[in-house]
Amino acid sequence: MQIEAGTMTTTRYIVFAGFAEPYMVERELSEMDAETTLADLAAGEWENVNRIIAIGDADRLSGFWADVTDLFARQAMNIWAQRGESLTRWQRDFIEHHVSISAANAFQQEAA
Repeated sequence: MQIEAGTMTTTRYIVFAGFAEPYMVERELSEMDAETTLADLAAGEWENVNRIIAIGDADRLSGFWADVTDLFARQAMNIWAQRGESLTRWQRDFIEHHVSISAANAFQQEAA
């Protein structure tokens, strides 16, 4: 097999949600890019997100994966802060676990 220079593929982001019975969120491949993943997370498309994994292959022979949950949590937190949103319980827990308790405490929480 011949490897051509510059054959990097697109990174995809897999979202895992649920706690009692965790599951992988089903999405189209075209919706698994960073921008769409962040937009969907910030919009509350899924509840109880517990992990976001980046996957890809750098040269078609070797792949990579990385846990990028903390990165997405910080970015979603910034979006929620810019919007002045109150957080749902799962959003607050998500920020507390993946950013910090003080960051989560800076937000109002929605009434139960």
